[in-house]
Parts: sequence; structure tokens; C-alpha cells
Amino acid sequence: MPDPFSPDDESYRTCSECGSDCKPEPVPTEAGMRIAFTCPEHGVYSVVDPFDDLR
Repeated sequence: MPDPFSPDDESYRTCSECGSDCKPEPVPTEAGMRIAFTCPEHGVYSVVDPFDDLR
């Protein structure tokens, strides 16, 4: 099974419905910062925590 967050796999930022490149947008939360990748046509596609390994 491929790791969706590996440096070689950028599928987390490509919309599975239309194949568009999703725009990264910062999302502050109580637990820290997250990055939402939003498809211009379909909305939020994925949310990642870039600092998860530091907690």
C-alpha cells in the first residue's frame, strides 16, 4: 500500500474526481496547524498535519 504522505507521492493534493491540482490552504485548529487541499470544483479534498511527527 503506498504512503499518501511520502515525499514521492503527491496524490493527497490531486482531486480523485477530476484530477485537478488542489490549492493548499492553512487551517488553524486548537491542536495546531493543518493544511487543507481544496479542489476548485469539488471543495476540500484532503487535510494534512505537517507537524504530526513532531508531537
